[in-house]
Amino acid sequence: MIGYNSFKPGSTGVCDIKPDLPDFVFGVIGLKGNVFNYRNTKKKNTIEHWVQTSNSVEYQYQFSAATTNVLLHKKTERRDYCDGKIKAQLYKADGSSQQWFLFGKNFPEALMMEPKKYLGNFAVGYQQSDKGLFIIMQMIGGSMDSKILEIEDVDICFDPAPFKIFEDERRTKLTESIAREREKLQEMKQSLKNILHVHQRKLSSPVIKRKH
Repeated sequence: MIGYNSFKPGSTGVCDIKPDLPDFVFGVIGLKGNVFNYRNTKKKNTIEHWVQTSNSVEYQYQFSAATTNVLLHKKTERRDYCDGKIKAQLYKADGSSQQWFLFGKNFPEALMMEPKKYLGNFAVGYQQSDKGLFIIMQMIGGSMDSKILEIEDVDICFDPAPFKIFEDERRTKLTESIAREREKLQEMKQSLKNILHVHQRKLSSPVIKRKH
């Protein structure tokens, strides 16, 4: 799985996860397609913890917009990343202007990218291919230029237990709302029946004529 968060420069560390902050936002993506969006909302003097799944269990987070395998060809250019610690090789697909700088144990002349075997965000991250596992260090295409600036091996813990599932809570409230509306409709129906019954009784009452 991969986790990602947004942060204000200088306010917190890149890898800090602080779920007690009022503006906490944290995303988790799984290779099988599970996407979880954790966030906090401030209500009066308390902070509510929510997680939204968007029913994403069948969604596959893909390497690109392509729905089929993509064949990449090795080019001559190489670039340094992470202060020269990593050298990545340029790869491109025929007929595409996108550039992919990949890092791996070796750099084959061509490799097949499988869309549903990508784990990352913003087009960078881990990619399984027919030639093994690679890290996409940078992707350049159109108006997008995304790259990995730093890689660290750190221990980070995140406890999702306090977060309530947003869809479950919404479903519960919706069910309660429907039940209340049905109850109101039933009361209105019964009131109309009572009114109709009173009118029927009045209309069916015998008329007594007096003789003078």
